[in-house]
Amino acid sequence: MFKWLSKVFIVLYLFHHVIPYIGVADKVHIQTLYLSCLNLASIFFLLRTKSLTKVFNKSFFTIPVFVFFCFFLWSIITIIPALNYQESLIQIAYYFVQLLCFTFILGFLYSIKTNFNGFIRLLIVSLVIIEVTPSLFVYINDIVVQGFPNPRSIAYRGTSGNVNILAYSLLFKLPFLYYYILRSKSQFLYLIIATLLIFVIINITKTRSAILSLIFLSIIYFSFLIVSYLKNRNKPNSISKKQLILSFLPLLIALLTDIYFEARFYKSSDNEGSTNSINRLASLADGDYSTNARYRYYVSAIQSIIENPFLGIGTGNWEILSVEKESPVMQGYIVPYHVHNDFLEIIAESGLIGGFLYFFVIFFILYLLLRKLLLQIKLNKDYFFSLILILSIGSYLFDALFNFPTARPLQQINLFFVLSISIVYLKDKIKNLVNFKRSYFLYFVMILTPLSIFSAIKVFESSREQQKLLQYFNSSGQMQIEREFIENVESKYPNITVTTIPIKAIQGIYYFNQGEFTKAIPLLKNSVKTNPFLGVSQAFLSKSYYKLDSIDQSLFWIKDAYERIPNNDLHISEYLKVLARVKDSITLKDVYENIRYKKLIHDELYLLAMAGITNGEQSLFAFEGVDIYPESNNDQAKQGYYVLKIGYEKMLEAATQHLIAENYFEQKQFTLAL
Repeated sequence: MFKWLSKVFIVLYLFHHVIPYIGVADKVHIQTLYLSCLNLASIFFLLRTKSLTKVFNKSFFTIPVFVFFCFFLWSIITIIPALNYQESLIQIAYYFVQLLCFTFILGFLYSIKTNFNGFIRLLIVSLVIIEVTPSLFVYINDIVVQGFPNPRSIAYRGTSGNVNILAYSLLFKLPFLYYYILRSKSQFLYLIIATLLIFVIINITKTRSAILSLIFLSIIYFSFLIVSYLKNRNKPNSISKKQLILSFLPLLIALLTDIYFEARFYKSSDNEGSTNSINRLASLADGDYSTNARYRYYVSAIQSIIENPFLGIGTGNWEILSVEKESPVMQGYIVPYHVHNDFLEIIAESGLIGGFLYFFVIFFILYLLLRKLLLQIKLNKDYFFSLILILSIGSYLFDALFNFPTARPLQQINLFFVLSISIVYLKDKIKNLVNFKRSYFLYFVMILTPLSIFSAIKVFESSREQQKLLQYFNSSGQMQIEREFIENVESKYPNITVTTIPIKAIQGIYYFNQGEFTKAIPLLKNSVKTNPFLGVSQAFLSKSYYKLDSIDQSLFWIKDAYERIPNNDLHISEYLKVLARVKDSITLKDVYENIRYKKLIHDELYLLAMAGITNGEQSLFAFEGVDIYPESNNDQAKQGYYVLKIGYEKMLEAATQHLIAENYFEQKQFTLAL
C-alpha cells in the first residue's frame, strides 16, 4: 500500500501543470500553491504511515538535497541587501517549496523497489502525451478551420505557461524516448511519440534556443550511437542497423515536415514570423531584437555581480533593479523580468556563494554520471542510460543558459525528477550525510511548511486581484472597476504586481481618475518606495500635484520619473507640460532633443509647449538645430508651429484675413477675396 501511494504522490507532483489558471495573473502562482499543499499532504501521509523520519533522512541528507537546503538558507541571508523585502520573502518561500518537492520526489522514488524502470517509462510516456496532445489538437484545428497554423500562438502552449516552457519541458523527456526506441520491444510506439514530440518543438513552438539545444543534444546522442554501432556491430546484443535508422527517424521526419509546412502553409499566408526552424536559427546571427536584448541583460547582470559579488542584490529583486539597468531603452512599463540566463540571475541575486550552491547540485550529479559513463565505456558495458540522464539534465542547463527555468515550477519539477532518478541510479556513489541526521532539521522543515503555504495562498489571492488591476491599468482607467474592490485589494504581500507595478500605485491611479487627488497622493508616495525605478508612481504624483496647482511639487516628481525612464511617452509629455507651465524653454528643448525614439506625437507636444512660452523673434531658439514640421491632422500642433514661426499677432491677423476672404468667396466676390 505504501509503495503504491508513493507512486501516486510522484504522479501528483509531476502532473501539477495540468491545473488551469483559475483567474490568476501568472500560472506559476496556482502551481506553487498546489505544490505547497502537496508537500503538506506528503508530510501527513508519511506521518500516518510512520515513515516520515525514515523517508526524510534518506532523501534530505543526500548531498544534492542537503546542498539545495544550504542554498535555501543562504537565500534567507541575501534578504539583507534587498530593496523589496516582500519579494525576497516570496522567492525564499518558493525555494522552500522546491526543496520539499525535491526531498519527497526522491524519497518516494527510493521506496519503489520493483519495476522501477517500468514505472519511469510509464511516467515519461504519459507526461509527453498529456503535454503534446492539447498543442497538436489546437494546431490541427487551426489548419482545418483557417487553412494554416498561427506561428508560436499562445493557444499552442498546452498545459504549460507558454510555448517556450512547453518546448523545454518536452526536451527534458526526449533523451528517454531515444533510449526506449533503442532498448524497448515497442520501438514503433516510442518512435511515433518521439516524432510528435520533436514536431511540436520544431514546427509548433518554434523556440529557437530549444531547437538549437535539441539538435546539439541529438548530435551527441547519435555520435555515441554510431560509435557504439561501429565498435560492437559483430558482438551479441549490439546495436542493429534497424535500431540505428529508427533512432534517426524522429528528428529527420520533423525537420522534413517543417520544410514542407513552410512551403505549404506559411508561404501562402501573411503571418509574420512564419518561417521554418532553419531560418529562425539563422536569425540569431542577424542580431534581432530578442538577441540584442539578451546581450544587454547579460551585460547588466555581469555588472551587478561585479558590484555585489558576495550577497548579490537580494533574492527575488532582479525584476525591480533590472529596470534601472534597462531604463535607457525602455519606452513603456514592460520590464526585463529576468536575465534570461539563470546562471547570471541567481549569482546576481544571491551572490557567488548562492550561485555555487545552486548549480553544485546539478553539476555534482552530472560529474558522477559522467564518471560512471566513462567507466561503463571502459568496461564495455551498456552506458546509454547514463548518457540519456546526462542529456536530460543538459537540456535544463541549455534552458538555464537562455531562459529562467528556476522561475518555472514545471521545469523545476522536471529537474528534480531527473536528478532523483539519477541519485537512485547512482546508488552508493552519492553519500548520505549520516552525521547530520538530527531531528531538528525535520522540525525546522515542519515549522516552515505552513508558512510556505500561507505565503503561496497570499500570492495566489493577490494574483487573482492583479488580473483585474492590470486590466484596469492597461485600459488607461477606461475599464469600469468597483470602488470597493480597489479599497480592499491586498497591497502589502505581495506589494507589486507580476509586471512590477506597485499595487498601491494602481490604487492611487484609480483615485486620480476619480478626481480624488489628495487621496491618490499618499498611496502614490508609498508606492515609490516599493519600486522607485519604474517611474509610474512619480508620473501620477506629478499629475496629481498639477491638478492641485502645486507646480513645484509637480515638477519635482515628473523630473524624477523622466530621469528614471527618459523615453516613456507619459513621462515626456507630462514633463514638457510642466516645463511649459514654468516657462523653462531651455530644459524643454533639451528634453525634446534627447528623445531616443522620436514620434510624430513628440513633435506635436514640443510645438504646443514651446508655443506657450515664446513667439515671434524669440521663437527662433525653438527651431535652432531642430528639423521639425507638424505633418499631422492636429490643428493645435499646427497652430503652435505657426505661432512660433510668425508670432501670435501675425498669425491671428492672417487667420482673420482668411475668414474675410472665405466670406467674399462665398458671395462670389472673387476679386475682393484675392
